[in-house]
Amino acid sequence: MSIDGSENIRIGNRVYVAYKTWLAALPHTGEVPCLLELQDGVTIGHFNHIYATKKIILEKMY
Repeated sequence: MSIDGSENIRIGNRVYVAYKTWLAALPHTGEVPCLLELQDGVTIGHFNHIYATKKIILEKMY
């Protein structure tokens, strides 16, 4: 897993991030604060790239 901008990333409890995933949260658009949040129970599969330049919040569906 690769992480860029860890100071802008929040990860909840029981979060699973699979092989070869890239998480990034960097304010390239000038938006401050920038946030990538993975809430409790979120699962992310293999080979995903999730890049927040403003705000992305992923929630558990059930």
